[in-house]
Amino acid sequence: MNETVKENIIFGHRNQPFDAAKYERAIETCALTHDLHMLPGGDMCEIGEKGITLSVRINLARWYYAIV
Repeated sequence: MNETVKENIIFGHRNQPFDAAKYERAIETCALTHDLHMLPGGDMCEIGEKGITLSVRINLARWYYAIV
């Protein structure tokens, strides 16, 4: 998806209240903390087809946020 890192992780849960603690656990568990510090805008950096491409860890973080 051509959206921000955060929007990609909480994808499918946008109509639910945002759980900041669960989001932070997903970032830490999927080893994205270092990547986010390097990106311009951190988790508000656009990724996807026309943006920056990250590894599978974004998909893992999306799964973690959905399941936990």
